[in-house]
Formats: sequence, structure tokens, C-alpha cells
Amino acid sequence: MDLNSIITTILPYASLAGCAGVITVGILLLGYYFYRKKGGLYTITNVQGITVFLLAAWLTLVVGLTLLDRGAHYGGRINYWLFSGYVAAWNNRSFGEFQQIVFNLIMFMPLGFLLPLLGKQFQRAVPVVMVSFLISLGVETAQLLTARGIFDLDDLLHNTLGGLAGFSLLDAVLTSAKQKKLSIELAYRQQKMRNGPVRQAIYDKST
Repeated sequence: MDLNSIITTILPYASLAGCAGVITVGILLLGYYFYRKKGGLYTITNVQGITVFLLAAWLTLVVGLTLLDRGAHYGGRINYWLFSGYVAAWNNRSFGEFQQIVFNLIMFMPLGFLLPLLGKQFQRAVPVVMVSFLISLGVETAQLLTARGIFDLDDLLHNTLGGLAGFSLLDAVLTSAKQKKLSIELAYRQQKMRNGPVRQAIYDKST
């Protein structure tokens, strides 16, 4: 599946994904309203609300790409051969096979990127990998049961690695931002320390 095919496939589900995100956030806010009314102390931040919207939209797109957009003509097949996609791409000299591998990785990167924004329980690699694996397992199982795809161990592996890659990307971004912030604070403190005695000396001299 090349980039043009992916975009063409995604577009019909874009509005559906948006609606799914709005409905999910609406249900969340309704539940949160009653929770707070009963004395609940946990607060939902704006970042968490936006993250829930994006996760619901992402999941809708994934379901559209992997299930709704396919006919039931795969016959419930299972591919037990791990790394078979690489072998096929090499033997057939097929760039399309390689693109499919990359696509399965990229498809789950948003999940790994967004999950840590929900809360501290997802700010470690292990929970993100587990959730990525379980969602991918659910998609592959649904493809098998509906005959709208093949239960492929390669897809399961690449989806899980994609979730880990998304998590690593967010971790790198946050780490870089934190280091930059610390560098700015350190530079400011050093500048303040350098200027402090000079300003004090000028003040003393003028008096």
C-alpha cells in the first residue's frame, strides 16, 4: 500500500474518526461530571481530553483501514512465519512489500506517542508495549474471524514495535525540551550571578 493509496483510504473515514473522537470525549466528560458530583477528587486536564479525542480518532482510522475497507475474501488464513514480509520483499524485489512493513510500523506510532499523555501509568515503555500488542492482537483476531484479513505475526510484531517507536519519539521530544529548559534556566542563573556583583558595586559607588 503506497502513500497515495493510504491517503485515499483514510479520507472517507476522516469524518467518522472525528465523530468517534467527539462522542468518546462527550461520554468521558459526562462520566467525569457525575464522578465529580459524587465527590471525586481526580481532575482531567485539557491535554488528557485532547489525547482521548485523538486516540478515539486513531482507533477508528485503524479499524477502517484494517477491517471496514476490505472484503470478506481472505478465508480466515493465518501466517505463522515471522519475518515472512522481509523474505517476500527481498525475493520479489518488491518495494511495495517493504512499504507495507513500514506502514504497519507507522500505523501504531500515534498510539505509543499519545498513551503517555494520558497519565503516569503509561509513561513507561512496558505498559505502552503491552497495550500496543493487545490492540494489534485484537485487530488481527478480528481480521481472522471476519475473513477480512490474514492473522499475520509480522503485523503483530510491527504494530507493537510501532507503538514502542512512538513512545521513544515522545520520550526524546520531552527529554530534549527538558534539557533545553534546564539549559536556559542555567544560563539565566549564571548571567544573574555574573551581573549581580557588578550592579551592586555600581550601586555602592554611586552612594
